[in-house]
Amino acid sequence: MTGNTGQANYGFGNSSCERIIESRRLEGLPGLAVQFGAIGDVGFVAEQMKTDRIGGSIIQRIPSCLAVLDKFLPTDYSVLASRIIDDNNSKSSSSSGNLMLQIANILGVSDVSKLDPKSRLVDLGMDSLMGIEIKLALERDFNRNLSTQEIRNLTIGDLTHFQAAAPQQWYCIL
Repeated sequence: MTGNTGQANYGFGNSSCERIIESRRLEGLPGLAVQFGAIGDVGFVAEQMKTDRIGGSIIQRIPSCLAVLDKFLPTDYSVLASRIIDDNNSKSSSSSGNLMLQIANILGVSDVSKLDPKSRLVDLGMDSLMGIEIKLALERDFNRNLSTQEIRNLTIGDLTHFQAAAPQQWYCIL
């Protein structure tokens, strides 16, 4: 759908692959083409770009792409698109309230609203496995790539801020 200047051959190749997938689906065979926006962990964007934003989108990370594939694979569509819209003023309905519920579930906290916003996750009993779960949730759902030390130092207030600034995930059926 979109691309960088000078990548017409790449775009044409992708379009051709999409037509092949559509033909396969018409014949009852499996197939799915996904039009991802910029992916920041590999390829041109990772090598050349020094920003997390391109053309109205936030660069998508591999964990986010894999989560999208989990949603797309069971569908009956031939071609789907995914990108993260760079719009800090809109909130993702799928993310609204979700981060704090995930953290509460991971930490075994029954009521997050009673926690002090200055409380660090490590002080709430987060161990290394919980830290990995939280790291993956932040990467997958909120496009936040934090180090282990940064995860250890996160506060409830930080998580509330991440949730409030969550970008909108955009999916398109083509």
